Amino acid sequence: MGRRSNRWRHQRKDVKTNKGYSGRRAAERAPVRSCRPNLAGLALERRELLTISDFKVAINPQIIYPPNSQYVPITVTGSYKVGPHQGAALANFLVVDEYRLDMPHGDVKSHPVPDEVGRYTFSFQTHLQARVAGGDSDGRLYTIAVSARQPDNAAGQSFGIWVPPQGYHPPKTAVPQAHTALVLSQRGRVRAH
Repeated sequence: MGRRSNRWRHQRKDVKTNKGYSGRRAAERAPVRSCRPNLAGLALERRELLTISDFKVAINPQIIYPPNSQYVPITVTGSYKVGPHQGAALANFLVVDEYRLDMPHGDVKSHPVPDEVGRYTFSFQTHLQARVAGGDSDGRLYTIAVSARQPDNAAGQSFGIWVPPQGYHPPKTAVPQAHTALVLSQRGRVRAH
């Protein structure tokens, strides 16, 4: 089988006679290459997979009111778990502004939990402007995405922060977390993860 495939694959013309030649003469002139892969240099790497699990994030507040053009501190806290012999993951955050004006981003420093092997926590603050453009009847939406990466996988969550328009009247009691999610999902801009 190897010779037949070489005969058709290596048909060439003789330079002196300008005639084609094939068969044994072509096989003698053309080197035959093996189709088998060279496994001599490959070695399987034995290491523990660097993975992240149990990734949790909480953001407070999720509604910024009143829209008075002041910068409001947003507190983001969270935790994640890695394998017992792994270090902290690379964590970062990114804010996407509906108006494309205020979009802070950066790295997040993680701290190990002393009583729990492999668990890390993080906490940081960022400031967002409580301002709504004139004529914007449904308010302004910020989306904060927080993620943690290891070489073998990544985990992340994103949340919406809403700045209501000027005529909005917040409820007299504290807004429960479920109500906040409902308000943001009715706007149709935040996807559930």
